Amino acid sequence: MTTITITGIAELRATLEGFSDRRFESALAEAINETGKAVRDEWGGQLHTRIDRPTALTKGAAVLRRADVGRLVAEVEMRDSIKGSDALPPSAYLEPHEFGGDRQTKKFERALQARGAMPSGHRVVPGQYAKLDAFGNISRGQIVQVLNQLGANLSVGYQQVISRNQGKRERSAARAGRVYVPVPRDVGKLTAGVYERVDRTLRPVFFFVARTKYGKRLNLMEHAAVVVPKVLMASLERAIEKRWASLQRRSGNAA
Repeated sequence: MTTITITGIAELRATLEGFSDRRFESALAEAINETGKAVRDEWGGQLHTRIDRPTALTKGAAVLRRADVGRLVAEVEMRDSIKGSDALPPSAYLEPHEFGGDRQTKKFERALQARGAMPSGHRVVPGQYAKLDAFGNISRGQIVQVLNQLGANLSVGYQQVISRNQGKRERSAARAGRVYVPVPRDVGKLTAGVYERVDRTLRPVFFFVARTKYGKRLNLMEHAAVVVPKVLMASLERAIEKRWASLQRRSGNAA
């Protein structure tokens, strides 16, 4: 979390004789919220243009917690939960794009690790025969097929029930024409991963890698530090002018 401090507010307040504290705080809250909106929109622009094929959730990941009189703080942050789902929220999966480094483990990766199909600390990357969705992610349907067959525990988000009978799972998969084989570690010419068995051929669906290094793609904090001082003071001047005009109209009416 980064805090941005703006100086000169107290000096400005001291020049506004006849302006009540509540009226000034109202103007300041309005200016802070306008600034927060500007930061949120700037972040949204980065998410839209710098993330490859962003989903609707990613595009709208930046949210604004508004300021009010008595609470002169606005917060712009990434969504940290997804209603009705235990999937990684934007705050988690976008972190490596802001700071670089490895991404967090996804829920289906944790399921593979719990089953012993994938070593702890590893991540999944698509193989040649992975089915990808429109956003370049491994399709939900294929993930469910693999986990169903391997007997890994699925989270509530998948809304699937796993049969405890491994033989029944394998026969069902064979009838459907798909048998998935986990290879937890490199064996001969086979790289660790999950393969689809077709006759006597193994086709790579997922590979297991120790790290998934992300380079920095976003500049959220740096840009916020530029937007805030530029927008806040101009917004505060407009909010004060609006309230001065309203105060003068009231004075004129009273006269």
